[in-house]
Amino acid sequence: MRNLISVSVFLCGLFLSCNVSAIDETDQQESMENSQSIEDLTPDAVYFSLADFKANEVVGELENPRADYGLGLGMEYIFNDYLNIRYEMLVVERKYDTPAGISGGPFTVVSDDMRMSSLGISVIPVIRYAVSGFEFYMCAGLGFFWSNLTLTASTLGLPGSHEEKSQDYGTQTMVGVGYHFPGTFLGFELRQLNLKVNMAPVTSVADHDAGGKIILFVYRLQF
Repeated sequence: MRNLISVSVFLCGLFLSCNVSAIDETDQQESMENSQSIEDLTPDAVYFSLADFKANEVVGELENPRADYGLGLGMEYIFNDYLNIRYEMLVVERKYDTPAGISGGPFTVVSDDMRMSSLGISVIPVIRYAVSGFEFYMCAGLGFFWSNLTLTASTLGLPGSHEEKSQDYGTQTMVGVGYHFPGTFLGFELRQLNLKVNMAPVTSVADHDAGGKIILFVYRLQF
């Protein structure tokens, strides 16, 4: 009887030990899968850009664009030697002359210029070719842009402002070249921003060209 009890205890202990080992292996496998999922979501690079933005002119509506610039921030996923995907936030600013027909009334003085800002979130596939440290690339992307047009004025000496907002899809096409340094990349890009905005009644037509050409200096930090 005592031997039977000993054998039973031994078998129970062996069964529990096998179950604990199986649970530990399952936990380790799940932990590795979770780590792999996190790594898949981590970008291969992040980049910053400073831009000189040359806004398009619309005669009689958005005239004499000036004081225009842009800033960009994005992350990049490298799929292979020839294809990257960018997720980018781009801000562009510009000033225009205030249209001649804009008036705030007999006691209001409207400023001679108005400012427009556009914030866009874009997805941009990049086709690239690297040789001897240099990288040449071309890409086209689709984004959604939030634009804001602001006019300032004063009524009997009291300052005020008027705003019009527009939300629109926009596209970008671009070519670029740069050089790889250890862990970093420096480059230049030439872009075309295609963007139509609705700023009525400040402008008389619903869809106006608010895009333009962009020259960017790009700094990329590679992981």
